[in-house]
Amino acid sequence: MISKLSGLIERVFGEDFTEVVEMADFRETDIWDSLMYVNLVVSLEKAFKIELEKDEIQMLTSVENIEAVLAKRGIDANS
Repeated sequence: MISKLSGLIERVFGEDFTEVVEMADFRETDIWDSLMYVNLVVSLEKAFKIELEKDEIQMLTSVENIEAVLAKRGIDANS
């Protein structure tokens, strides 16, 4: 079963979720750019019906960090 987060990540990155998970820091990859960053933020806010704070947006540099931000808000990223 594909979770909401994994499907979202695959759409934003255009990569298989398992490959994106292996990226320790999105900013250090060739595919990461500001447009992808904005797309990720907007996609997360829309999918999970939240409005991310500035400090949360700055944390969105890995799948692990995204899951932590969502968990802090009481959202199970794997559902």
